Amino acid sequence: MLFGIRCQIYEYKARLLPHHKNMISELAIWEKWYLPSSFSLKEKTVLDIGSGSGETALFYFHHGASKLVCVEKSSSACRFARANLRNLNAEIINEPFKLDHLKIPHDYLKMDIEGGEVLLLKYDAHLKPCVIEAHSKELEKELCDKFNLKKAFNLNANTSLIVSK
Repeated sequence: MLFGIRCQIYEYKARLLPHHKNMISELAIWEKWYLPSSFSLKEKTVLDIGSGSGETALFYFHHGASKLVCVEKSSSACRFARANLRNLNAEIINEPFKLDHLKIPHDYLKMDIEGGEVLLLKYDAHLKPCVIEAHSKELEKELCDKFNLKKAFNLNANTSLIVSK
């Protein structure tokens, strides 16, 4: 049985690991920066790298995504995600991020995985439209330069959101 923290994410009731609950206070930021600017998510697939307890997947389902592919290395977070997303079109992959995950068919990429974004610097293909948390100013600049992304928002002194232009 899952205990966790009960919460409401739009129309969805969910249980989150305690350290994922603070994400709910970021919904206003998500509304502004975590959605693609040039197209609707209706009938689209989102690749959610660092999906946590499924809270961002619920956000994307609320905004019209038809499928979520969630990659999360934490087994306990995946248990919560499976429960939170059980009646939705979601695939949950319980493993650390690998560049091969970017080959999974998707229309939009959300990446929030501290340290995982470093791997992107080794990726030699084009990135789909995306939002990525960069966990250092150096990574922010390198990723923006390599993939023609732009800085969108500072989450804190060391972490920024970078997005497709």
